[in-house]
Amino acid sequence: MDELTTYIERTETYLRLSGERRTAEAAALLASDAELIFPGGVTYSRLEDVFASAGRMYRSIAKRHDTWDAVSKADGTVVVVSAGTLEGENLHGARFQGVRYLDRITWRDGQIVRQEVWNDLAVSGVLDVHPARD
Repeated sequence: MDELTTYIERTETYLRLSGERRTAEAAALLASDAELIFPGGVTYSRLEDVFASAGRMYRSIAKRHDTWDAVSKADGTVVVVSAGTLEGENLHGARFQGVRYLDRITWRDGQIVRQEVWNDLAVSGVLDVHPARD
């Protein structure tokens, strides 16, 4: 297995552990000074803070990974990009799906030093939808 495939698999593991809220296991892949940057430029250094913030936006969320790309850079880092869609349930109990996301994960010396997240949750309006009443 080549280096880029290994880093794609490590990124997939990190995102799965994060999605399952297996905080300690996911955090073990982060460098001590990792930056976790989310839409709006909101930056965290701890996964616990990411999850607490997410809990104020939705009840559940999952990623469907459509594409993976990786590149080894001249500075010794490896960057992995995952793109796909989000599905979940907002705080009002309405289900959503098909919301675009992109994660850019930068690895150095086997640890994640930066995670950049982009998604269309805010502009899609899915977080404000109320479930239909019968």
